[in-house]
Amino acid sequence: MARKNILDNRPAPSPFSFFGISCHGIDYQLAFHLNQKLEQDLVKMDDFRGHSLYFCDDGNGFNHYYLLGNRSENTVLVTEFRQIDYFFLVEGPFKKPQRDHLAKAIRAVPLVLMVSEIRPEAIKDHDLLLHDLEMHLSGFLKP
Repeated sequence: MARKNILDNRPAPSPFSFFGISCHGIDYQLAFHLNQKLEQDLVKMDDFRGHSLYFCDDGNGFNHYYLLGNRSENTVLVTEFRQIDYFFLVEGPFKKPQRDHLAKAIRAVPLVLMVSEIRPEAIKDHDLLLHDLEMHLSGFLKP
């Protein structure tokens, strides 16, 4: 009897969860309010491709949080989502109830108009964006 090999061509799930945020506030105001609501410590890093970037580690090393500006003076980082002002990225294991809780906490920030979870596949070249972000932060986050 012939033996069948089945190839699984599905892409590996992204270790990132993306949230799009529309708000009236400036990046440092949003980071301040998110720090209070999420009890985190987002810290300003060097700009990424001219866009504001904040980073936080959850303390136990499982999750990393990024607040990334989508708009700068002249450019939009992710053109597919021009209406989004900021991206909140979570790197690491993050299940559906945790994502829902995080979205609800972000919505509670007074400056925030809208929060939506974004599938990474909806962003063209999301792998390249994440790789560039990782390379940008590699000089700052050495152990």
